[in-house]
Amino acid sequence: MVSEVEPSVLRHCEAAYPEEACGVVLRLPGGRLEHRPLRNAYDAHHARDPAAWPKSNRTAFLVAPRDWMALEADALARGATICLYHSHCEGPAELSADDRRFAAPAGGPLLAGLTMLVVSVRGGRATDAHHYRWPFD
Repeated sequence: MVSEVEPSVLRHCEAAYPEEACGVVLRLPGGRLEHRPLRNAYDAHHARDPAAWPKSNRTAFLVAPRDWMALEADALARGATICLYHSHCEGPAELSADDRRFAAPAGGPLLAGLTMLVVSVRGGRATDAHHYRWPFD
């Protein structure tokens, strides 16, 4: 439900349209939230190897591995949990098969406590959102 999503996340998803936005919301000890928009790195990979990376920033998202590793290290050091979010442009607020593979590449969550948020953006406006907790059903 869009009304339950951090407003800065919705603004980021709308501003990125027609490309998919991605970022994280860290939940710090004590409940404080910290929003961190991230760069969608998918197009950079597509430019280097279109066969291996057949989509684009309009239909997929990718957090650069270096950015993810730094973010994960910071979150762990601060005792934070991570909610990874991204938008689906002109699509439903549902996890795709690619989203599920990214979040659980070895059959379990990428890291303990990871949750995912998908925001549907249609015509540049956030219209729906769904939050997923492991096992992402």
